[in-house]
Amino acid sequence: MKKSLGALTWCFALPALAFAWSNPGHMAVAAVAYDELTPTERTKILGVLRQHQDLSQINSGFRTSPDDRSFFMAAATWPDLIRNDAHYTESTDDPYDTQKPAVAKIDYHDKLKHRGWHFHNTYFWADTPPAGNLPTTAPVNAVGVVKVLVGQIGSNEDAKEKAYDLMWLFHLVGDLHQPLHAVSAVSRQHPDGDHGGNSVPLRGVDGIDELHAFWDRLPGTTAGHHDLQADVATASSFVASLGGVSLGSTPNNTNPATWADESFALAKKHGYHFKLVKKPDGTKAELSSSYRKAALKDAKRRVKLAGHRLALILRDAFK
Repeated sequence: MKKSLGALTWCFALPALAFAWSNPGHMAVAAVAYDELTPTERTKILGVLRQHQDLSQINSGFRTSPDDRSFFMAAATWPDLIRNDAHYTESTDDPYDTQKPAVAKIDYHDKLKHRGWHFHNTYFWADTPPAGNLPTTAPVNAVGVVKVLVGQIGSNEDAKEKAYDLMWLFHLVGDLHQPLHAVSAVSRQHPDGDHGGNSVPLRGVDGIDELHAFWDRLPGTTAGHHDLQADVATASSFVASLGGVSLGSTPNNTNPATWADESFALAKKHGYHFKLVKKPDGTKAELSSSYRKAALKDAKRRVKLAGHRLALILRDAFK
């Protein structure tokens, strides 16, 4: 019960936690997948995506009708786009679903924002000696949701529902490959965890004031004024830089639990490898140039790997 109350406390204290990759980051994941698929596979998937019951947020982000690749890329941003849409709501007492049982079925008609779907927090001790049990990962998390989505997409469900599932799948595959979406560091400053670096303030990082946002924006910063057309251009430029990036030794692993484990290990090894400096206004993280370069390298591999794995899942579902 104590852990549950702690989880609820930060839900209220931090209503605007960052979600994961910026729009360009999620678009880049989808673009990598799109480029790996065959024309026939793309046509099948686009045919389903365009039957989504609410394309208003995507369509309004383009000055002209998007081409197939741009639409495919934009589909990956839909779960973030609805955050500011009045047609979608969330539970006021538990917006991050910390008190709900694991997801067993997914249905568009609930019209919820589902903030708790975007991450899979595994806790670890940061700068304090172990003191008691660490909090556990909430039952509602990105790993469990992806498993349900993959099952539903591979079934004979209605195309409109499948379109909803696809957009969430595009997005959550990206989320699970963002290292700071699989971790929460417990320390003296953050005894309930730092929520993937959302509670870690930064200094001197191009106007970015916390660690999670720094990682989110590595593939590019979301354009202002809901400009998905500009975000597509940023994402395409990032994808063009991925040509020589290695996918590592297990690129074809499509188990979302493994993706979360990879991201957790990477977050511990690289994401939290920085110098803490004291300032009058508190403790802030100072990121060196070498840290930033290593983080960008990690981001490139994770985005490319996420796109490749998304393509594998889609190919199997639409064969």
